[in-house]
Amino acid sequence: MHTTYAFRTLGLEKILTLASSGNEQSRRALKRDGYKQCAPLRWNRFFHGRWHDEWLGEILRDEWEVQQIEKNEMSATKYCIHLLKTNIRNDT
Repeated sequence: MHTTYAFRTLGLEKILTLASSGNEQSRRALKRDGYKQCAPLRWNRFFHGRWHDEWLGEILRDEWEVQQIEKNEMSATKYCIHLLKTNIRNDT
């Protein structure tokens, strides 16, 4: 959602984001959304009395746009398959 806003509303060409290196779920979610690691940032944040590494990810508008087209095509294909299955069930 924030990525869509940044590209479509703000017109940005690139987005950088940080995630704690220890937060595997956040990193996986960002990668699933198309972000790629551009740098590991060692000892980048100090909290709870110690230094922590962070994962720096980025996504370019062009990469994101291609991903959106692929998602829409996949959704349309799944919807067509659903309609076909529904029609087959209703015909019997």
